[in-house]
Amino acid sequence: MKWIPFEIINDVCEFTLENTFVQMRDGRILQQVDGVPMGDPTSPGMTEATLAWMEHQWLAKLPLEVKRNFAGKRYMDDILCLYADNRTWESKEFIANIERSDCYSNPLRLEPGGRTKYLPGNVVRD
Repeated sequence: MKWIPFEIINDVCEFTLENTFVQMRDGRILQQVDGVPMGDPTSPGMTEATLAWMEHQWLAKLPLEVKRNFAGKRYMDDILCLYADNRTWESKEFIANIERSDCYSNPLRLEPGGRTKYLPGNVVRD
């Protein structure tokens, strides 16, 4: 294992976000200008770190009685949330909060999944 200073990790991520290119079948080279670079080895780490930071900020604002009534787990961009439906807290309000994606900054939002649901493509430019 090798320790890498945060400043270097940050520089690598910034470079990757600004310098991701794809070659199309017709030979054109496009620069990705929006989203985490698909297929880049740094993308999973960037995704995990960003979502974990947002979730940490959101959780810090929740009252203890709310935290006692739910549990959540995320793997990459999938979330499983279990909650108690009882009179000790406002479970319907909590679920509405989750469905509004209040735990994530714009433009990130949760979307219902399914067997054929995939993330939309990233934006590229010539």
